[in-house]
Amino acid sequence: MAEMAIGYGSEYQLLRYLGHHRRFLFQKIKDVIHTQEEIEWIDYPVDEKRLSMDGELKGVECFKVLPCYKSICEAWKMFWPQRGNSHNWDGIFKVGNTWYFVEAKARLYEAFQYCEAKDTDSLKKNNKRL
Repeated sequence: MAEMAIGYGSEYQLLRYLGHHRRFLFQKIKDVIHTQEEIEWIDYPVDEKRLSMDGELKGVECFKVLPCYKSICEAWKMFWPQRGNSHNWDGIFKVGNTWYFVEAKARLYEAFQYCEAKDTDSLKKNNKRL
């Protein structure tokens, strides 16, 4: 993923809400997932090659700290297409033992854009998972 655009875009808007409208965002998330438990956002790594110094988490890399990481990777390979680049997440958070992977959209129409996957099997898997 390219550097985050200042002033627009899904990553920018998510970070803006996390920084300036946290209570509002957290309550909306809690309403959607039907919980009042605490939300714990996962921090991203540092990437000294990027201007922002902010790295990204891809696929299921966030689980590297868990002893069952290898089995999670195997399950991920069955769940999500493995062709092309691994998915970069806009955010990852936990509520209790449940992990949520966020693909933020700055505008509603972005949620309905065409997937650019070329492989027929990958497209079928994406549509089934989403």
